[in-house]
Amino acid sequence: MELVATTVVSETAVHARFSDQSDLVAATHWFEFEIPLADLDIVAFRTTHPRKSEARFINAAKLAALRHLYKMIGAEIVRLQGEIRSDG
Repeated sequence: MELVATTVVSETAVHARFSDQSDLVAATHWFEFEIPLADLDIVAFRTTHPRKSEARFINAAKLAALRHLYKMIGAEIVRLQGEIRSDG
């Protein structure tokens, strides 16, 4: 699986798509997620150049979304492992 698309959606959320193929028509496995920007811890340093500042913010938002997803998946794995252990 690889990240095939990440976009900031109308300045309110980050939307990302992971897929087993970069060609979505050929993909057999994929998932998408969207996280509101308000839920993310975005660290973006301002520069004097507006375009660079905007690009940094967008990249920081994408990185924050991936970190958020990583934490969520990790927490769910731990929770499910705990349930499996307690059932046995």
